[in-house]
Amino acid sequence: MALSVRALTIHDLDLADEIVVAAYNASCSRKDMLRYYLRLQPDGWILVLLDGVPVGLGGLIDYGTFAYLGMMSVHPTAQRKGIGKTLMEHLLAWSDARGCPTVLLDATNAGAQLYKQYGFSEIGKTVSWLGTFKKVPVPFYQSEPLTLFPISRVDLSAVAHFDARYFGADRTRVLTAMLEDYPQRAFLARSTTGEIFGYIYAQANTIGPWVARSPAVAEQLLARILELPFTDGFGVNVALANSEELPLLEHYGFRFSRVLSHMQRGVVAQRDLTKVYGQASFALG
Repeated sequence: MALSVRALTIHDLDLADEIVVAAYNASCSRKDMLRYYLRLQPDGWILVLLDGVPVGLGGLIDYGTFAYLGMMSVHPTAQRKGIGKTLMEHLLAWSDARGCPTVLLDATNAGAQLYKQYGFSEIGKTVSWLGTFKKVPVPFYQSEPLTLFPISRVDLSAVAHFDARYFGADRTRVLTAMLEDYPQRAFLARSTTGEIFGYIYAQANTIGPWVARSPAVAEQLLARILELPFTDGFGVNVALANSEELPLLEHYGFRFSRVLSHMQRGVVAQRDLTKVYGQASFALG
């Protein structure tokens, strides 16, 4: 049995998708998401090969102040053969070589046990919710005097600056790429003086990234997004630290799906997750 590691390339996407779908018993392809991650961080994604056959996949998105680790996948036929260990060692070595002080991730209970062996500790919980609304109900919060605008490229610098206060890092490239992929599905909220109070993106079946200064602003953005069509339902992933979101999501008919451990390795990342209402994805934060 020989293990080897190589960089993931655009030509590997079919093989990589097979690994992810099998590992997570997914009901649909993850190929488009893998292509997206590779586009954002071409040097951060790897395959582990067993006797020359790809059986493991994982990657990191480096934001500078911290990196997010995600899509850790081992094909069921290659379990308990050191694939996960090899993935972790190579990805963490890559992060350390870049001088990244912190690595973050969201893990299942089973995955958390592996990550603890590599210096990760739980710092919170991330909760997944599924949208089940039939129609938009009456508002839960009293609306603030705001105007909602579709996000355009000229807004991205200001949106990224607003976002960094809460997310804890500059993710201009993520916000830019998502706007390119989902035009007319991203909105920002401005006050009467033009100040940004929040923003939201709607992907094909995920609401996020979504950041707002108050739950009332978050609700106004959500109500606008729920007017859009989604494919195969939709969901949102949010830190349990944002306690104000639970009543809002329940009001709009979302139902609990699952909870994951939010884990950290390295120095404490300076973030304010109480204002983050939706992640871009588990691999992007």
